[in-house]
Amino acid sequence: MFGKDLKEWLGVIAPALTLLGIIAYLLVRIAYSIFYGPLHVSPDEVGLGYAQSLADAGVGLFLLAVATAALAALLALAFRLALKREGLWTPALWRWTPLVLAFLVLAAMTEATVFRTLPRADQVRQGHRVEPYRTFYLIPAVPISAEPVRVTWIGSPRPRFGVDLSCLLYLGRADGIAVLYAPLRGGKDGVTVRLPATSIVMVSTGGPSCAPT
Repeated sequence: MFGKDLKEWLGVIAPALTLLGIIAYLLVRIAYSIFYGPLHVSPDEVGLGYAQSLADAGVGLFLLAVATAALAALLALAFRLALKREGLWTPALWRWTPLVLAFLVLAAMTEATVFRTLPRADQVRQGHRVEPYRTFYLIPAVPISAEPVRVTWIGSPRPRFGVDLSCLLYLGRADGIAVLYAPLRGGKDGVTVRLPATSIVMVSTGGPSCAPT
């Protein structure tokens, strides 16, 4: 019976991995919308297109999914053995196991992407550094970040910026344009600044935030 069940499981691995990739991409894009939307930035502006999203987040989410599924499978096997000892086991219960595993994997991936991202846009708007949430403290699940930097304009002529360049939050770059955020200051809303990357020099402030003044 166990060998037959194992063959059934192996038969769904390939489509399951395909579905896992689709779900991972959708969850990451939702997380991007939650983070970048309030900052009036699109993911593509900071170099996070389809391929880059999967490349950056795919490994972390895949390892998280595998670890969650492995742990849940071990618990399911232990539960099965316990029921068999008590004479309460029926094959119908085993058929529900893949659905339970799928639900737990989806819940873990959603928590690591969507729910971990929810407060981070507000942190940026308040001027705080944001680092990506890392699965197992190693691999980013959603590669979002905001780094406090000091910006120096080296181009010519020097435009009027209307923001303090001594501390901005660097969000990313694409197509030669660096995207930065000037946080809330003096009761005024923060603003997103887009500058040509070849006309500026950015140096990390090393601090945890751009404290509003």
